[in-house]
Amino acid sequence: MRSYAAVVRSELLGGERLLIAGAALGLLAWLTAWLPQAQGFEAEEVRGSAALLASGVLALGAVLFLGPGLVARQLSEGRLGFYFARPVSGAALWWGKLTAALVLVATAVVLVWLPALLSGARPGATLVELLGWPGIFRPASLRTQWIGYSQVFVSVPPFGGYRPEERSLGSSLLWAAFLLVVLLLLAHAVSLALSSKSPWVAFDLLVAATIAYGGWRVADRLVSNRAEGALLTAFLVAAAGLFLGLLAAGHAAVDAGRTLHRRAHAAASLTLWGVLLVALLGIDATSRRLLASEVEDLRAVTYFVTAPRGDWLFAGGPVPGESGYAPLFAVDPDTGRQKKVDVLPRMALPPTFSADGGAAAWTSCHGVRCRVLWLDLRDPELRTVDSEFEGQAPEEYLQPTALALSHDGRRLAFLRGGTLTAQAMPSFDVLASVELRGRDAVEWWPRLAFQDDDTVRLTSRRFESPELRVLELEVSARRLRSLPDGSGRPESNGERLTSEILVDRDGVPHRRGPDGKLTPLIKLRRRP
Repeated sequence: MRSYAAVVRSELLGGERLLIAGAALGLLAWLTAWLPQAQGFEAEEVRGSAALLASGVLALGAVLFLGPGLVARQLSEGRLGFYFARPVSGAALWWGKLTAALVLVATAVVLVWLPALLSGARPGATLVELLGWPGIFRPASLRTQWIGYSQVFVSVPPFGGYRPEERSLGSSLLWAAFLLVVLLLLAHAVSLALSSKSPWVAFDLLVAATIAYGGWRVADRLVSNRAEGALLTAFLVAAAGLFLGLLAAGHAAVDAGRTLHRRAHAAASLTLWGVLLVALLGIDATSRRLLASEVEDLRAVTYFVTAPRGDWLFAGGPVPGESGYAPLFAVDPDTGRQKKVDVLPRMALPPTFSADGGAAAWTSCHGVRCRVLWLDLRDPELRTVDSEFEGQAPEEYLQPTALALSHDGRRLAFLRGGTLTAQAMPSFDVLASVELRGRDAVEWWPRLAFQDDDTVRLTSRRFESPELRVLELEVSARRLRSLPDGSGRPESNGERLTSEILVDRDGVPHRRGPDGKLTPLIKLRRRP
């Protein structure tokens, strides 16, 4: 403990220039209230903003300067052996130098803020506004309401999101301090590697690229599945792994390397990359386990829709925990067959079934990319095919607004951007495509249905009139004709009366049998 205190005292005595710079910047920040450009603003706000800017610049410059000075500079100049001759242990030397550097930076920042605080400036009025984004530490639930036809929405799961009003000065300071410490340790690690002029640098670059690529793959997997909570957890674990790895690497460099520069670099590299690889493998395994959840693993069933014929149904909901992951499954309760087909937050148009219950189609959107997905429920492998739309300009971002399948599911019709299209499935070959113009344009709540394999009926209600507008597309002739008003709504393929389906408090659908007995269609492994 004595050697540790001696190292701290020695390093603090050599940092007087940083403290003088902090005091000078604090005085300059206080004087900014008298600048001509500051006239018309509250003096406290001007001084607080100036102190914030000055302290940020000073802290950033200080950690980038002090980081290489922890060990690397003295190793290169051969002066580190002075401490070991005292004698001083490697642990006392590393932690003493790190403690002194942090104390110097913190004291300099306080000196910058001191004049502004004494004159009445409030750090919360400026610091929270600019550094308040670390409020992500407090996730809040965003709830969404959807409307379906025959689909049953029992409840709406939390899909993540964050309330900016939950920012606090304490969390902002904590996050800023964490970033500065990480930058200090990174500056030390980079300086140690570059100044060693060792072949280990090539190894560092290779392992760093590998870990970065692995992290990107994990993040992309979670983002594409809309698991925002799991992504935040993975980010925090990765940040903690980087922080602990840099701390351990610095200790290993001093304790194992001592006065040998290349040996210190090798010890630091092996320690840092070992910690990060363990963290990455843990995050990857956890994310794969999360995304491998089955329908029985759901916390609750928040959405389901049944096929008009047969036993197939679509069911989805959130998994246990705060990951925000809410998968959608195609399930056959009788045989137990199931397949994850999408995630609920991406589902733009809910699934519609063919009249024979042998196929289903729905739309899924991720960013500017929207897909129409088609699933053949008769296929033993339950293969899904899709057709993707991508818009580059804002006016091109038009997702399909209505879907319909023919009786056997081999033809698909959809309305997108005022264009009615019929396609053959599963190839998505275009059979007919007609642009709706003038008074034939759909203006509100369109619905599609196949009257037969060659006729698609489109019904919509116009804004200025309660009357329905009914159009029919003859697919083989590629001709659109208008039917008289009052022709009625189209037959709704893919919809089924749900009076025979009941749900319990967890959203689990039950089928009422002829004897009145209720049979659960899905059995959850974990009950809330």
